[in-house]
Amino acid sequence: MVEKSIYIIGAGGHAKVVISTIKVLGLHIAGIYDDDINKRGKYLLDIPILGPISWLDRENGYFVVAIGDNKKRKQIADSYNINFIKVIHPKSFVVNTVQIEDGTVVFAGAIIQANTTIGKHSIINTGCSIDHDCEIGEFCHISPGVNLAGGVKVKEGAFIGIGSCVIPNIEIGEWSQIGAGSVVVNDIPPRVLAYGNPARVIRNL
Repeated sequence: MVEKSIYIIGAGGHAKVVISTIKVLGLHIAGIYDDDINKRGKYLLDIPILGPISWLDRENGYFVVAIGDNKKRKQIADSYNINFIKVIHPKSFVVNTVQIEDGTVVFAGAIIQANTTIGKHSIINTGCSIDHDCEIGEFCHISPGVNLAGGVKVKEGAFIGIGSCVIPNIEIGEWSQIGAGSVVVNDIPPRVLAYGNPARVIRNL
């Protein structure tokens, strides 16, 4: 991986954390692609913003979609046949029986325990804790400070807000959203917004 340059897709706030993590790993970031024309030719954390996402170099380098929105991340990942990489901060703790797919990012302070699996292009954010035997799907976002107990299943595209807790063996349905600070004690169906202590379904998405 270190023999080729890394390109970042997206130039927002989430990209800053991705860039900082890659820099800690000592890898070279060649540039950023973003569709905001006002950012073109500028820099983000000393990395040049080269142009729109449609300019992606499909032949060389490795890519990370540094966009926090799960649906946008999926749209981009599904649209380009390029080499996506996983990025794992050296100050995270990931047990050697954990399986993490390409495109996923794991930030500083995250703890991922034995036999957990994490799908493609998910975000395991700063200081979250994922216990044993969890199953995190593709394009999920586990926010900072989230605590998942053992055996939790988070289906594709689900979002768990900052500081939330989920008790053992709960399933959170695909593309559902859990509001910040929630305590999830029952299964959450697909495509709903839920929050509170205990978390309750508020509306469909």
